[in-house]
Amino acid sequence: MVKLNVTIPAVDVMVNGQAYRKVDRKAQAGDIVKALYAREDITEGAFYAVYADGDGDPAFRDDDGDERCVFLEYRDRYETFAPVTPAAPSDSITFGGDTYRKVDRSAREGDVVVFPEAPYSYITSGKAYLVHDVDSHGDAQVSDDDGDSYDTAGDPFDVYEKVTEESAPAPTLPAVEYREVKRWAEKGERIRIVNRDRHEHSYEQGAEFIVNDTDGDGDVRVTLGGRSRKLVSLSEYAVLEPITASEYVEVKRKADVGERIKIIAAGYAGMPPRYQNGDEIVVIHSDGHSVRGEGIGIYIRHDEYVVLEPVTPTADTYVHNGITYRKESRVANVGELVLVVANTMSGNSHGYSIGEVTEIIEEWPRGSHGPQRKGSGKSAPYMATADYLVLVPISSAETAPTPLKYAAGDYVKVTGNSVHHNYDVGSVVRLVDVENRDSSEGQRFHAEKADGSRGNWLVTNDVEPADEGAFEAQKKPKRLTVGDYAKVVGDDSGHNYVLGTVVKIVTDDNSSAPYRAEKEDGETGNWLGKHDVEPATEAEFLAAKRLKVGDFAKVIDASGSVRAKLGDIVKVSGYANWDEKLLRAETLDGREYAMFTYRFTQATPEEVAAAQRKIAVGPFTDGGFAQIVNATEETASPTPRRTPNAFVRVETTTESRLRALKVTYPDGDFGFCNADALRQITEAEYNAAVAPKTPEPAFSVGDTVKLTVADGKSPHYGWGEVKNGDVGEVIDVLSDKVRVKFPKQNRWNGKPGELTKLTQQEDPRDAFVKDDKVRLISGAGKSGLHGFKDGEIYTVDNPKTTSWDSKKIKIKDAGLSGYALPEQLVKLSAEDIAASAKEAQETAKWAAIGRKVGAFKRGDVVKGTGMHSLKPEMGTVQDVGTGIIGVSVFPSGYSAMNNAEVTLIVPVEQRFDTEQAAA
Repeated sequence: MVKLNVTIPAVDVMVNGQAYRKVDRKAQAGDIVKALYAREDITEGAFYAVYADGDGDPAFRDDDGDERCVFLEYRDRYETFAPVTPAAPSDSITFGGDTYRKVDRSAREGDVVVFPEAPYSYITSGKAYLVHDVDSHGDAQVSDDDGDSYDTAGDPFDVYEKVTEESAPAPTLPAVEYREVKRWAEKGERIRIVNRDRHEHSYEQGAEFIVNDTDGDGDVRVTLGGRSRKLVSLSEYAVLEPITASEYVEVKRKADVGERIKIIAAGYAGMPPRYQNGDEIVVIHSDGHSVRGEGIGIYIRHDEYVVLEPVTPTADTYVHNGITYRKESRVANVGELVLVVANTMSGNSHGYSIGEVTEIIEEWPRGSHGPQRKGSGKSAPYMATADYLVLVPISSAETAPTPLKYAAGDYVKVTGNSVHHNYDVGSVVRLVDVENRDSSEGQRFHAEKADGSRGNWLVTNDVEPADEGAFEAQKKPKRLTVGDYAKVVGDDSGHNYVLGTVVKIVTDDNSSAPYRAEKEDGETGNWLGKHDVEPATEAEFLAAKRLKVGDFAKVIDASGSVRAKLGDIVKVSGYANWDEKLLRAETLDGREYAMFTYRFTQATPEEVAAAQRKIAVGPFTDGGFAQIVNATEETASPTPRRTPNAFVRVETTTESRLRALKVTYPDGDFGFCNADALRQITEAEYNAAVAPKTPEPAFSVGDTVKLTVADGKSPHYGWGEVKNGDVGEVIDVLSDKVRVKFPKQNRWNGKPGELTKLTQQEDPRDAFVKDDKVRLISGAGKSGLHGFKDGEIYTVDNPKTTSWDSKKIKIKDAGLSGYALPEQLVKLSAEDIAASAKEAQETAKWAAIGRKVGAFKRGDVVKGTGMHSLKPEMGTVQDVGTGIIGVSVFPSGYSAMNNAEVTLIVPVEQRFDTEQAAA
């Protein structure tokens, strides 16, 4: 047994001559705790000595000597008693120029703590340390002598709070007492903490505050630690209402909605209990079995309470818009104003706010609740007589105060709805324009709401003056809901998300833990509390989201492939290796390549749409001219599909249209399509195509002609061995056809309209000049080209030679010369030449060791990027697979590498340290 033998005098607990006094704070080493109820090896009412365990947390030994922790959330199981020390000369200290007084409670942010005995060398005994945070276990965090953050868990210390107007005891007027009432608090009212949340460490049970603001759901904001927006939940507080000895009398009867009751015989009230004997509660629902009160959330039987009836009648006057009214409890007539005081319509809430003033515009004499009335601005249902008081003007209209004169920019509070406006009664708005009516009607105005929207007409009788502060206070941050992105910043609900990650909300049930969200891996987690998250962006979510087959991605590092371009939008088509580090992708324009996943990020829908539109627009960003060549259901609207080969003008459409381009025909008709349905042409080609048709050209024997059949069509007599663009010589002209000698077909027959006569200036050899680099594409080994090879690169020696054939070009190579037609040659650009030289150089290097490019062997020394380490590594080839090799990396280890990203350093045949090299 390790429980303590104690004596309990009038005030303190005595243990071995040491006095201990009950304190409302977390237990710490040197304290004793009292068990409030029995558990295994713990005796109810027994006292146990507290010490710091190996982690610095407070603990004690139970009746069997086993260690038990005393966490902050266990305060409903134990009471804490601290040693009573002789009174110090002064319980106040000065720190940072401010005065702090000693208090017997847990440390809070902004307090100062003093350690009587330093627990470590970097803490000084008797020195004051400012508490900069309190962690989730209720332990104060301070900065030690080395400037590092120090957790005070389990350490004994004294707490001092700053002496300010806020920390001074709440003033109490000598002649006023307060009662605790469970209801929604209003701004400016005093509240007391009666059911502190077990996760809340910044204030204690019994703390009192003045309400700075309300959240519209019963929760309130108060000033604490220098901050005026500290949230206190509805379930935690009771409102303190001033009372006098003769204000109420207790009556044993059934309570009605709106009445106040007092608990005298509490039954089951939930766990933990939501009310107890002595609590006073405002009734919001009453039926034949029970009532329900504000802020309670549980039903109370009629035998558990008494009704508190006012001894003196409620004041019988009410001021509205500067006019004094007498309140009468009776059935209202159409046209009278009423004050809404209750909502007794069971099953159908009447929709009016308590305290709202409205004009009766319709009556229903025989409702289920007796005579019922409907006010302005509501469609249904009606109010019962018990829900309102009739307002009767005391003074006549002639003596009523003159309506206030308002100006644009003034702030007003909406107090009624006599003209069916669309503002919320009780809201504060800013007037944006004011219109003066005649003296009997006053003014009317349009106003700006807190959300920035503009409402319809308001009139003088429906408003009262307000200020800018009240208007700004209504501007609340947008509440997160389904489709929003959020960052996980807390864990008040025991969720399974990783702190700091960004998620997408997929469920919102408006509870205290309302959200379920999609994680970066696509899985849906469990429930998140509303205080566990803060707003985030779609870009943050997509940056961490794992790419799946079918997802769209954006290239953020194009160094992994010669085909990739920075900013490419691609569609994930698969993975190239087992651990999904190498991703296969296809661009929207049909390019394919594979790169490591870290070179991609998730593309946003806007980025995908922009890329798709760019392809759909193609080369027609600034409009242009085209011929319709591939109009299908996927690429074009019906009109272009009906007019293949037509020539059109092109312009871009708005982004909202299905097709990106509008095409207009010469006759003014139009249609829509994408760029892949068109062949771009020049304006000259367009003008020529749509110009009036001229007679078929006349040819003579010996004319030089070029075959120019329209795209998409075939020659009348067939292609034979020729192709579009071939140049030949007319050898015969017949009545319905022309016979031409082409390089590949001596007697080709065609229609005159399929041929174009070439003038001297249109000689195809004009495209070539001396020393041009060209690739031979046909004719190698034949007359004039013996010793040449198709596909090889040669140099133009004379573009218009006369020594062999007046229609050929003389080409040469080292020790070799020959003659080729223009159509047998392709002129190379500087880039083509450089690429070919580089390719030849690489091929030569590999050929020198008897291999083809990329043919790695076991024992080769190589350098590349590891598919798992994702960093450059060097080593020896151990395994050779299809597209992937296994490398024993230096100094040790094994790494898989993609062939395309590996460089050969030393081939195995040239290594001096291998038998193969020695051979």
